[in-house]
Amino acid sequence: MDYALALALVFALFIFGFGLIMFEIFVFPGINVAGIVGAMMVLAGIYFSYQVQPLIGHLSLVGAITFTSLILYKFLKPKTWEKVSLKNEIKGQANHLEIEIEVGDLGVTISKLSPMGSAFIKNKVVEVHAMDILIENNVEIKVAKIEDNKIFVKTIE
Repeated sequence: MDYALALALVFALFIFGFGLIMFEIFVFPGINVAGIVGAMMVLAGIYFSYQVQPLIGHLSLVGAITFTSLILYKFLKPKTWEKVSLKNEIKGQANHLEIEIEVGDLGVTISKLSPMGSAFIKNKVVEVHAMDILIENNVEIKVAKIEDNKIFVKTIE
């Protein structure tokens, strides 16, 4: 193989390998195919650089370790992640029963309950869970039980 072509292959393996690793970190975090393939490409680049010439192999190994160390140092600093972290606060709340809903209260579904949906009980729209498998829209319901701020309903028979 031509010397210049071999060096281009090694360089391409490094660039694409580190690119896939960065893609893994920023786009699809976790251990996915992109990160594994990227690491394999970097290792293949080091292997092929040793096949070209041992000095080139040593340099590429040191370069890969240095580049990885710099990337880890840069991205593990706390201020780096402050720039991309979410600072908004979620102010929504799940069914805090501010109204007095009790077992036996009647209401009407305003959405299909399969098994969850919305219902109108005591002039308030609340999230409810169906005790039956499915309850259609606009059906009269009755509160069967309340457990951990979850309202369980069933159809009136």
